[in-house]
Amino acid sequence: MTEQTESVTNTEAAKNPNLNIADLINVLQVFRSCAARGAFRADEMSAVGGLYDRIQEFLVATGAIKPGEETPESEGGPNQG
Repeated sequence: MTEQTESVTNTEAAKNPNLNIADLINVLQVFRSCAARGAFRADEMSAVGGLYDRIQEFLVATGAIKPGEETPESEGGPNQG
């Protein structure tokens, strides 16, 4: 019975990949790059901007980034040159 329980737990873990803070920071970087390149249509702007704002607020609340900070220094960031 224990083997069956462990097998179910391992299978569930494989089906539920992890998402971490670094992934969310990368999502913000992708949003900024796409916006800079004009990848979003006008009718998509509010949905994309709203999601961007929510992710940024979450990262500020967790302490991963400071208010107004686009990318933590340790993560690097898009080339701004």
